[in-house]
Amino acid sequence: MNPALPPVTTRPFNQDYLVLARESRGLTQTELAERVSISQSLLSKLEHGTLPASSEQAQCFARELHYPVGFFYRKSEPLTDRVALFRRYSSVSAMLLRRVRAHLELMKANLSRLLDACEPIEIKVETIEPEETEGGAFGVAHECRRRWQVPTGPIHNLTALVESLGCFVVAYDFATRKIDGFSDVVNGHPVIFLNRALGRSRLRFTLAHELGHLVMHRLRHVEAEEQAHNFASEFLMPAEEIKPSFLPMSIDRLARLKLYWRVSMQALLKHAQNLGVISERTARYYWSEINRRGYRENEPFENMIPAETPSSLKRLIEMFVSDLGLSLQELADRLTLHLNEFLEVFDLESQNFSTRVLQFPSA
Repeated sequence: MNPALPPVTTRPFNQDYLVLARESRGLTQTELAERVSISQSLLSKLEHGTLPASSEQAQCFARELHYPVGFFYRKSEPLTDRVALFRRYSSVSAMLLRRVRAHLELMKANLSRLLDACEPIEIKVETIEPEETEGGAFGVAHECRRRWQVPTGPIHNLTALVESLGCFVVAYDFATRKIDGFSDVVNGHPVIFLNRALGRSRLRFTLAHELGHLVMHRLRHVEAEEQAHNFASEFLMPAEEIKPSFLPMSIDRLARLKLYWRVSMQALLKHAQNLGVISERTARYYWSEINRRGYRENEPFENMIPAETPSSLKRLIEMFVSDLGLSLQELADRLTLHLNEFLEVFDLESQNFSTRVLQFPSA
């Protein structure tokens, strides 16, 4: 690890962070302008950098947006745009999506600062083009299981496997159940954000889905979502292994397969349908049954699937606390966050992090 995490130095007011701060709080320009007693046109000029913000205005923004003043003087990191790779519902409003994107960009910027101060982490996720692989996304999933020496049968702890590949898995509060996950690359490190509100089976499928994006998709394109879904299905439930188990089809069989493969009944039904194991008529019947029983939103037996807890981000924080001797308050200050928000966004508040040195179980 480098000697220290560099502090935020005095810099000119950063209008990009003003925009991110406002959008992260779900405010429009008009709403923020009213709160700080300036015109919307003046705020627009401040956000576009055509006028510099005064120190008094920075203090007002800090107070109303609940960020330390130093937040607005941070150095800009290159912020990527991969909104097309959100695993989300189309009904997410534009305002909510802007808020979520702002939170994620800030999280990525903070993660970037932490990674800059660390020794390199080995990354085992390599790009495999589905268009150049026999079987497309299904073939990519097979190749990944082979390369990563995944044994036959269900993957018992997908989160641990993904983190062992050098990926950061982050349990994140998306403030809605309509966004499942998001993946990106920060400082060369693959990162997957998962909605904390997800049920355990859906979380595993979303994790595999986002892993598929990281493996197969450097750029957005119209087939990316379908390819990621096919990758996740085959990676979690290899067709060669699962096909004999689908028949005779029944709700009870889907439930038992769910507990064995640790994926949702809906993912299993869709996989059986895509593999041609059941007819379209049979598939329609069981989709109707799933709807009738209310399983679309609340599938049974979720708590019987073992919980998977990401540890990579907590281990990264632990390095700064134990190796550099920083308190959590000092680390929050370096990232220009208030302590309560630092604990919340890094998913530390539910743990016992009151001591200076954090302890984590071995991998």
